[in-house]
Amino acid sequence: MRKNIRGLALLTLAYIAFWPVEYSVAQDQPRARELTRSGPVRVYRKRESPVLFSQEGEVRFQKAYVDQNGSIRADGHNLDLYGAVLIRRDRICTSAEGARWTCGQRAYMTLRALLAQRPITCSFKPISVPPKAVCSVDDQDIAQFLLREGWAELPIDVTDQAYVEASELAHRRGLGIWGDAPP
Repeated sequence: MRKNIRGLALLTLAYIAFWPVEYSVAQDQPRARELTRSGPVRVYRKRESPVLFSQEGEVRFQKAYVDQNGSIRADGHNLDLYGAVLIRRDRICTSAEGARWTCGQRAYMTLRALLAQRPITCSFKPISVPPKAVCSVDDQDIAQFLLREGWAELPIDVTDQAYVEASELAHRRGLGIWGDAPP
């Protein structure tokens, strides 16, 4: 009896193992879709115009916004701010008590609200390639505002008094990333 059951189990396993795959899928079910892209893959590159950066005086951009990666885009151009290092969007800050909070997301939202697709005016400092931009929205320096509110860090090589004072003010008052918790 045991031999019959064991033999029947082996026969069933062999039957299932060698059963053709086409018969195991119902005829009315669609097969898996092919997800491979056809055609070229688009790559977006920074648009840097040497003519734009070499202009004397100020350049006015009609629309400025913060890209998903945290960089400032104005009329199709990526701008690197002079005087401030933007906080990465995925940065996590920790309070003195050990509480963690999403300070990078807060910094991103603050910059996005400040720009809000409004026109900005920039002048360029040829200290690097591409040049750094000193930009303002409604006559307010963007880098200075971010430093003063604690949503940017002061670069090591920047010694301009206005930027240093704005950064020190945020440190003293415990604002933005220098604070213990979200505002």
